Amino acid sequence: QATQFKPSSEQIDYIKQFLQGDESKSYCSDLDCVEGMFKPPECRKTRHKCGYILASYTSISTTLVMKQIIEEKLLMKIAFVGPHLSQVIEYLENLGASYLLLHYAPSTLTLQHSLVPILFPQCRDPLLKRDASDINCLYTPNRLAKVVWNPVQNEAP
Repeated sequence: QATQFKPSSEQIDYIKQFLQGDESKSYCSDLDCVEGMFKPPECRKTRHKCGYILASYTSISTTLVMKQIIEEKLLMKIAFVGPHLSQVIEYLENLGASYLLLHYAPSTLTLQHSLVPILFPQCRDPLLKRDASDINCLYTPNRLAKVVWNPVQNEAP
């Protein structure tokens, strides 16, 4: 349920102070963003209580997630906090609050806080990404693997 990830009013106030950077410029320039917060149409309706997802900046990946939120009518907002993401996560961790994070993994942030990824249904064609209508293809091929050229592996100190 989305409300499980809805911060308290005190936590929202804390997050809101990081939604804009220098010269009051927000970290999200999407048309559905208002003062650094992505608010889909379903969350603009007063009867819905929407959860929050935390992110640093907008990117191709976050834009696709925003599109999925709108298409699936998910009750989720995204708070873009720019370079303050680590600070906001630390604050919520210290309070023992529940939160969702839109971030790549592995990363120092996900490892530091022992965060676990959300599993999505498998993409029908994960390697070729031919099926643009399958939104799950957004997540499957984006894996990071550490690889090394064989001679370097054998000769490196």
